[in-house]
Amino acid sequence: MHSRFRSHPVVVWSIALLLLSACSRTVKVENMTPAELTIVNRHPYSVNVVVKGELSLSSSKGKKDDIDRGRLLQVIESSIIKSGLFKSLASMEQADYLLEVVVFKSNVLGTPTATITTVVPMNWILMKRQPLKSVYQKRTAHEVSVKAREELGGANRYTWANEGSVKQSIEEAVLELSKLRL
Repeated sequence: MHSRFRSHPVVVWSIALLLLSACSRTVKVENMTPAELTIVNRHPYSVNVVVKGELSLSSSKGKKDDIDRGRLLQVIESSIIKSGLFKSLASMEQADYLLEVVVFKSNVLGTPTATITTVVPMNWILMKRQPLKSVYQKRTAHEVSVKAREELGGANRYTWANEGSVKQSIEEAVLELSKLRL
């Protein structure tokens, strides 16, 4: 009987962890993908996209919601193609231009009580491949706030705010890159 009581806290903690993990949700590609993109100029060149940097987003109580590098690359590349910003995607060796996107650790702004506000800073660097020359560099950082609602737990609000910040950065970068005369 004594051993049954010793295992009881393990069962309680296991159930608690299971319930907490069920309340959070992972970062979703569709929530970072802009629905509609505005562009000024379509560039008749190919581009290669590389994603670097910190892909862990701040969440509640120090938890990290990782953006998979491949998923973020997928979102950026599909936004470029869907918008018609560049003619095509190409390998680094074949591309006319190289786009490097550096993601910085997200920041939680203020005290997360009823509303959570996060910002995911991103650097966008466009380089002409031959000869290698930087033609554009800009840092995007959009504050996105998500209010408390019954259906969203704290971790979910952080994830939604982080996804929204990334989405707005992609929208801004595509628009700004389309203003260039390449």
